[in-house]
Amino acid sequence: AAELDPARFEKVLRDALAGIRIFDPNAQDSRRLMDAMTSIPSDGRMSRPPLVLMGLLLIGLSASALLAAWAWRRLRSEEGPMIPVAGVPIAAPEPAAPAANDKSDLLAGKYELRRTIGHGAWGSVWEAFDTTLNRAVAVKHIESAKGKEGEEAPQFHMKEARTLASMQHPNIVDIYEVLELPEGIFLVFEMLEGKTVQQILAEKKRLAPTEVRDILGAVSSALMTAHANRIIHRDLKPANIMVTSMGHVKVMDFGIARAIGDDVESGTGPSGSDVSSLTAQTSHLVGTPGYRPPEASQGVVSASFDIYSLGVCAFEMLVGRRPFSIESETTSQQAAQALRAAVGGLSPEAEAIFVRLIESDYRKRIATVPEFVQFLNFLDIPSGANTIV
Repeated sequence: AAELDPARFEKVLRDALAGIRIFDPNAQDSRRLMDAMTSIPSDGRMSRPPLVLMGLLLIGLSASALLAAWAWRRLRSEEGPMIPVAGVPIAAPEPAAPAANDKSDLLAGKYELRRTIGHGAWGSVWEAFDTTLNRAVAVKHIESAKGKEGEEAPQFHMKEARTLASMQHPNIVDIYEVLELPEGIFLVFEMLEGKTVQQILAEKKRLAPTEVRDILGAVSSALMTAHANRIIHRDLKPANIMVTSMGHVKVMDFGIARAIGDDVESGTGPSGSDVSSLTAQTSHLVGTPGYRPPEASQGVVSASFDIYSLGVCAFEMLVGRRPFSIESETTSQQAAQALRAAVGGLSPEAEAIFVRLIESDYRKRIATVPEFVQFLNFLDIPSGANTIV
């Protein structure tokens, strides 16, 4: 849109690239726009089709906001103070009186659902307040669709949620409670304040090697705990890595995580064996395009699934773009060469490991998190070479 009409949209583009929200963060399309912004090539220009789509997206969101404001104004018959919304004055709603000791509107009698803050693979996420402990929480409502994993979804999700709740790690978002109610399944998480790595990349384009090492080192520590519990995340990406306002790194959204090793779908490896030797077969394609490995289209799940995603995240954080795209047929060797060209001082050893991180054949790919940490250790290079060129 900025390319087609600079006078109207150039500032909007600059704000978006700087990570500034430019419309309602509750809109479902907000995450799609952020995905589009962080996939802009390093020269800052996009091809005509994505620009047209983004222009249509912005126009549609603006029209929706105007229509909603008009409808609200028509519904409000009484006089009231006027406030502008999307350029249209509407009557401000009167504040609702708090219900004294009324728990009928509280989830499970104690959680006050306030506003929708996101939409994940399992359903909607709400900002909520725990009235018993007086703390902010995030509540994820699990949709009850069947067949996503070839079994009854509620039973599958409850099994996985309880497994995740049993994992205690400082770099994994905490699950406080799992609620199985007539309205559905609800997961209660700690509320995090900060920025995702996706938002940081939208502002800074790329990160210094030491920053990548520190952030992904924390993610690796979390994954070691998950893999030790035979849990594969399956959706690692910058949007699911949070750096809190206190500087802590948290891995989020284990919504499509998969336990392998002890179920009838396991393909290889006996029960009790190391997770790196196990695979599972699923009937549903999961993961985010651009971050999921090729075998995801065949339903294959293994520890190397997460390793591939880590390799893609590392490349994007260091270079400012993903190593592969739909339009190109880049090989892992070519991606490693691009990484070496972008990062000063990258050793041949690090380049060799990186090739194996994003290997298309999962049977030849690095399969353990400690081997990925070896790549991160090579990023701890002398300060004179620790600059992105």
